Amino acid sequence: MSLRFSLKGNNKKTSAELGEVFRNAQDPPVFYSVGMLKVLEKISGVKLQIALLHKNEIPILALPIVKKNIWTNANFPGWDNLDLVQSASALKADVDYFWTALLNEVKLLKLSSFSQKSTAIHLAQKQKFKIVDRRKCPYIPLKSSWEELNQTISKKLVRNLRQYGNKALRDGIHYKIREAQSISIEERNGLLRTAFAYHNMRMKDLNQDSKFTPEAFESYHKSVFELADNVFIIEAFNATGENIACFYGLFNKYRLAYFNGGFNQDYTEYSLGTLLVSELISFAYQENIKVFDFLRGREGYKLKWTDVFDWNKDIYLSNNNLFSKLKLRVYFFDDMRKRLGTKKALKLALAA
Repeated sequence: MSLRFSLKGNNKKTSAELGEVFRNAQDPPVFYSVGMLKVLEKISGVKLQIALLHKNEIPILALPIVKKNIWTNANFPGWDNLDLVQSASALKADVDYFWTALLNEVKLLKLSSFSQKSTAIHLAQKQKFKIVDRRKCPYIPLKSSWEELNQTISKKLVRNLRQYGNKALRDGIHYKIREAQSISIEERNGLLRTAFAYHNMRMKDLNQDSKFTPEAFESYHKSVFELADNVFIIEAFNATGENIACFYGLFNKYRLAYFNGGFNQDYTEYSLGTLLVSELISFAYQENIKVFDFLRGREGYKLKWTDVFDWNKDIYLSNNNLFSKLKLRVYFFDDMRKRLGTKKALKLALAA
């Protein structure tokens, strides 16, 4: 058996190898699809590096990283539960080898929005350095059937699904779920504008600022719809075929991540948000998807469905070089000072 570590630019070959690991992974982060990384490069103007581990010349582990103040994993606000992309054939010893080789190469590494289940957690604990809780991400571990899932959600939600579902069915409301890649770019952009419009109307009613700005449309979301190959779109229509709701997100063979959109406020009596989640869960069952991921945030509609959370964490790592460890403490202190103030940051840094 031979292991070979490499850190190379996101060129055609490394992108293809990352795609191979992604396809063979048991639960790859939805954000780390090849298309989404193209989006990140486009909007940030930086070239990613792909850390790869080959076993017997087959890629089994991968992590997209980029050099900022120090090296960090590829990430973008809004997408959570990130981790090392790990082929099902990778062993613990392979993972240990990967982290050691990567840190020897880059010296300092900050992993943002990483899942609490990440193998990097154990490495940071072993180094006795900080792992910082960032946010809770509610998710639904899907049971083998709707009947089993109904046993885990509240009786009130089951009753509401039946009540609102029947009302919507009687009134001719119906749904469509599609992969964005099956739709023309022109239609994709039209659907995205619809999702933006409904979402922004809702934010205006709540007197809240929306992150779905015209600038975000042009610089980010439009690129996601054009480049990422794992985008889904869900729509709802009234009896006359008028679009009354539009949301989008990302999915892979294991996980569906429900992101953002909105619905026509004239149809609040149908509890459309609840019904759309229900339709997507049915879609997930059809596709044999195991996890319905609400991403970050503890909004009320998410907590109706689940009380299971994945903590997203920031993980600070260095190699065993004394200078690297000291430099990481300085970086950690500066990071925490910006977030918490000097006194709290100093206390955390000294305890690290």
